[in-house]
Amino acid sequence: MRNTIRTALFTLSTAILLVVLVTSCMSLSHNLRYTVPQKRTTAPVDAFVLVEVEEEMIPATCVSSSPGIDCDRLLKELPTSTKSWSGSGLMVMSDTGPSILTAAHVCEKDTPDSFVYKEVKITILTAIRIRVHSPLKGTYNASIMRTDVEKDLCLLRPETIFTYPVTISQKSPQIGDKVYAISAPYGISGKNLALVFNGFFSGSGEDMKFYTIPTRPGSSGSVVMNEDWEVIGVLHTAFRDLENVGMGTGLSDVTSFLFSPVETIVVKPLIQP
Repeated sequence: MRNTIRTALFTLSTAILLVVLVTSCMSLSHNLRYTVPQKRTTAPVDAFVLVEVEEEMIPATCVSSSPGIDCDRLLKELPTSTKSWSGSGLMVMSDTGPSILTAAHVCEKDTPDSFVYKEVKITILTAIRIRVHSPLKGTYNASIMRTDVEKDLCLLRPETIFTYPVTISQKSPQIGDKVYAISAPYGISGKNLALVFNGFFSGSGEDMKFYTIPTRPGSSGSVVMNEDWEVIGVLHTAFRDLENVGMGTGLSDVTSFLFSPVETIVVKPLIQP
């Protein structure tokens, strides 16, 4: 009888272990299938995101040499202010795994850390919330992994890896090569809506690459791709009166940024959704 019970317990334990292992393998496979960049034959709209950023600026402390200043009263007089903006981004592979590539000035603005109010210096606490909206996959919170202000590049980590990352090209474009970008100028994007633009690579000038791709506010961070839908650059600048020309970063700088880590910079806490 004792042997029968022992055998039954062993069989039950083995069955439970097998179920756990099978479930784990299924989950592992589901997660790992997104880690390998995919060759594309059509525009990778599933990997495109509208990046929306909200910055909250909160008066924190006051600094005054005058003993008659009531700092608590001054701080209560000052409201919390909020500003928001948007840009474009794309899911690509990096040394930290699948991540959203965009422009640095999309992730953060140059907000001062203090201002003067009634001849008193007021320090500011800033907090940032970033959300990425995929036209096909949904909306996700994201956090800043790192930035390179000089090259105007930013890497975001979404809370969910929602699709396959896009492949990085192994060769730079030549003048006249056809190129593409998926962008959200003026925030134009939505469910089952993504604007795909095309143009030509036009060469280099003063540390920037030129592309004849329509570029307007909100296009910043658009990843430029070749005809194989591989990453070759990122748009970050437009001419005010010449909307069919965009400027940005080229392949070598993008590759170095994605796979040769610069210092990780996460200096502002997220606003809770």
